[in-house]
Amino acid sequence: MPVADTQHPWRRATLAAFSIVTATVFLGWWALEDTIWPPAMEDPVHGVTYVPYGENQDAVAFDGARAFDARASAKVVLARNAPRKEQIETDMRTLAAKVRYVRTYSACDGAEDVPRIANQYGLRVVAGARIYDHAMVPGLGTRAWLDFNERQTGREIAGLIRIANDNPNVERVLVGNERLLYGEISPRRLLDYIRQVKKNVKVPVSTAEPWHIWLEYPELAREVDFIAVHILPYWDASVGKNGPIAYLKTRIAELRAVFPNKTIVIAEFGWPSGGPNRVGWDAGGSALNIASHSEQARIVREAVAWLREQKIDHFIAEAFDQPWRSRDLEGTAGGYWGLWDADRQLKFAWTGPVTVFGTWWKLALGTVMLTLPVFAIFMWVTDCRRFVDQLVVGLVLALAVAGMIFTACVGPSWD
Repeated sequence: MPVADTQHPWRRATLAAFSIVTATVFLGWWALEDTIWPPAMEDPVHGVTYVPYGENQDAVAFDGARAFDARASAKVVLARNAPRKEQIETDMRTLAAKVRYVRTYSACDGAEDVPRIANQYGLRVVAGARIYDHAMVPGLGTRAWLDFNERQTGREIAGLIRIANDNPNVERVLVGNERLLYGEISPRRLLDYIRQVKKNVKVPVSTAEPWHIWLEYPELAREVDFIAVHILPYWDASVGKNGPIAYLKTRIAELRAVFPNKTIVIAEFGWPSGGPNRVGWDAGGSALNIASHSEQARIVREAVAWLREQKIDHFIAEAFDQPWRSRDLEGTAGGYWGLWDADRQLKFAWTGPVTVFGTWWKLALGTVMLTLPVFAIFMWVTDCRRFVDQLVVGLVLALAVAGMIFTACVGPSWD
């Protein structure tokens, strides 16, 4: 019998074995797909946080260049990364149909245009002023750098007062954002800034800090007109099986118990659509907190439904993805908190079903593509010709590859 004829059965067996492996891989990944029905997030949503930077801009680079704007190269960086009025106008037009309020973080360097432009589209504003680092870190901070930060803070405070008095759509103001959390200012100095603003504006004044900072510094709560709290369960390792919404409810209950006579505003609540998945533990046990589009949709929609029921003003962090955060501040997850992506495309439906693991077919295809060369090499090296042996080897290899892909894409990881 010719040699070619003896090879045909072996080739057919190999093709049949790998066809079964491929079908099994696609079936296995498809089984992970699911559909959930979170509460509808009927627009308009109360509010979103907004930073006026586009996809190719970098707020950190802009801030660093501003400190050395006498240099020609720094001016180029400033020009490239400064907030642009036309971009702000486009963003406000996008938000106008979906939200009622916009929260800002700065009162200078382009951000001061947000309230005026927002007003053209019927949006109301909670305006913020940035408080720069006032801490002298031994070996790092210098007197000149501290003086620069104090001057910049003075500009921000003056800008915030001007914005509040010149724009009737500004209904609240926030003096600083998480400055006590990062230890960049003393409580006494922050209170001085808050008092300065309160004396010069007619709208309610506060500062924005996470829930535990408000509990740690009750004197801060006594001074402000309302409590602007950040509750971001993704970052807290104590969020486990009970989940992010139970965490939100618990934190609100704690604040209400300690400050029963203060209005509570959720200044930031959100969940990233991409980034590391994190393991958390709470009274219910451990759980994997997944950064994905479907989890972002589920958690944000459930949170908004409950906050509306409780009549708590709330701001989802954030309006648009900010890729520069992934490069400069918060690791991979930092760039993916937006309800819209960096191209200003809405990331998930606000009503109706949400598909969980909708990209299963991409992972299935990747599994097959990675398994195939290893399978072929094994067949060539071992001269394995029995169909059953080939099938077992193919399935074991595919399972190993799928496990690695699952761990890389879905399993816990850290930046």
